[in-house]
Amino acid sequence: VQQQTTAGGVGGAGGGAPAMELRSTDVEAAAAETKFTFLIGVVPTENLLVFTRVLWRVCRGNVFVKHAQIEEPLEDPITGNPVVKSVFILFFQGEQLNARIKKLCDGFRATLYVCPESGPERRQVRDQVGVRIGEVKSVLQNTTNVKDVALGKIAQSVEEWQQKVKKIKAIYHAMNMFNLDMGHQSLVAE
Repeated sequence: VQQQTTAGGVGGAGGGAPAMELRSTDVEAAAAETKFTFLIGVVPTENLLVFTRVLWRVCRGNVFVKHAQIEEPLEDPITGNPVVKSVFILFFQGEQLNARIKKLCDGFRATLYVCPESGPERRQVRDQVGVRIGEVKSVLQNTTNVKDVALGKIAQSVEEWQQKVKKIKAIYHAMNMFNLDMGHQSLVAE
């Protein structure tokens, strides 16, 4: 990619200033020097506004935040209550900002997730997650089918079991009315 820049603007007719060429190697070197780091995580939606404001102030505006609310409420592992959360991605430069942002995320109880740096690695992870989701859905479907078959068999026997229980209860109720005769070691009905 070649682009000419003059004093008057990009590729324009600017007075007599010499044209400057940008080569792809120059662009790649500049990109390597200005490498952005990113963090991905989730935070409760009720804390999102305060989280982004504090993040902006702590990083002095040197962070780009993108967030979206997760449609389905997640279950809190501690309390078991549903919690509405939002996912976020943060773009920034530098190790000092990285340390500050991680401390801030800990303070807001945001959960950070590891994401590979390169595109092919991210695609591979995405594909692996897709396979795992498919496996989990398959296991859930099989479990549901087995449960339905087992409950169907039980449902067919419930009436028979209820009749047996009623007969046994009636027998024990009648036997409880007997008196124990210790002399003959027997029960006496009156």
